[in-house]
Amino acid sequence: FAREIMQLFSVGLWQLNMDGSKQYDDSVPPQPLHAYDSSDIMNMARAWTGLSRAYRHRGNAESTRWGPHVDPMHIQRDFRDIYPKADIQGGYIGDRYALCRELPEKHHLKKGATFRLNGGFANPEMQHRDSWKENDTLKRLELVPDSPLYVKLCGSQNGVCTWSGKVVLEEDLDYGADQAKKGTEYLVDTIR
Repeated sequence: FAREIMQLFSVGLWQLNMDGSKQYDDSVPPQPLHAYDSSDIMNMARAWTGLSRAYRHRGNAESTRWGPHVDPMHIQRDFRDIYPKADIQGGYIGDRYALCRELPEKHHLKKGATFRLNGGFANPEMQHRDSWKENDTLKRLELVPDSPLYVKLCGSQNGVCTWSGKVVLEEDLDYGADQAKKGTEYLVDTIR
């Protein structure tokens, strides 16, 4: 499926110039440059994981035992590949987030860092995997109430935390105090 999408419906077989002519390599005689290779096809296939038909019966469409074929596909997050997918130009497609190695040190404590409350369970709902359940080897973020990040996430009003669904840091957090540097959020390289 991924190869057909690339070959027939998007980039085609060859790399093209802006005028639509083929690009060639430096060999003699010159050979046209392929638009993608097998690794690109594998990465594109990973982008299509988790898609499934909706198996519901409808009165206005012919149905077989597998259900109607007119409804759009939907994503089943349990079967979705959660890792970054490489594009055919050396970058990445998908989530638009920078790779951890591209981020500045302690980026999660700096202005613009965004935190989302994804639920009330230890199992991260954005990475719905059974491997997270009751696994004591995985590190989880634990904030002490006097840490600068806890204060921002808490959003205290009259001494009661409001726990906003989304918090964007408006300035770099001050971790100058030695006590604050002992918090889990300061000791890790990144938080995702």
